[in-house]
Amino acid sequence: MPIIANRWEDIELTQIQKISSERMTSNFMSVPHFYLTIQADVTEIIEAMNNARANDIKATFTDVLVWMLSRVIIRHPKINASYVNEKIRVFKSINIGIAANTPKGLLVPVIHNADKKSFIEIVQERARLISLARENKLLPDDISGGTFTLSNLGMYEINSFHAIINSPESTLLSVGEITKTLVKINEGIVEKPFVSMSLSCDHRVLDGVTGARFLKDLKMIIKKPSKLLDENLF
Repeated sequence: MPIIANRWEDIELTQIQKISSERMTSNFMSVPHFYLTIQADVTEIIEAMNNARANDIKATFTDVLVWMLSRVIIRHPKINASYVNEKIRVFKSINIGIAANTPKGLLVPVIHNADKKSFIEIVQERARLISLARENKLLPDDISGGTFTLSNLGMYEINSFHAIINSPESTLLSVGEITKTLVKINEGIVEKPFVSMSLSCDHRVLDGVTGARFLKDLKMIIKKPSKLLDENLF
């Protein structure tokens, strides 16, 4: 059979894409993954973000999630851990990586000590890191030391997805878009905004109950942040 010219195009991977490809293959093959999915009511979060924008605070849903995750992870130490030499290493610092698409490929800049930062500090740090990522100016410290990763594809109209854990971390939270859902309240049916979240877990570090308890706490705080946290969001 004759070879037909121009049937395909081979695209060279960047160095970052090569490293990412090798790491993701290794992670998926060597880490026993399981996944848990939950939906959370984001009515109060949307109201709070609208109020923030009215006061010129340019916050994103990712910022809100980082802030909440850092507070919930404190209550669930194994979420912030790694499997090292047949031991579970629990980290004292909560360093949340944010999966970001850049011209060079997927990068995960890290907000270090997120649990010690105020919401405004998280907003500023996330904006700084994403800007540097897009400009290919991240320093090694900006992408190292992560203990938990957040991947949000809601802005691309993805309902839900399961991501590969960013080893050596033990968990990764995948977040889909906010969608309207019919909910029964008292005797009536109302439409409320919900978000779907999926937790990818390393089964060597945590079991289903541990992951489920974490997601349940996160869901409750997302639904009623003012009642369950001692600090104000904005």
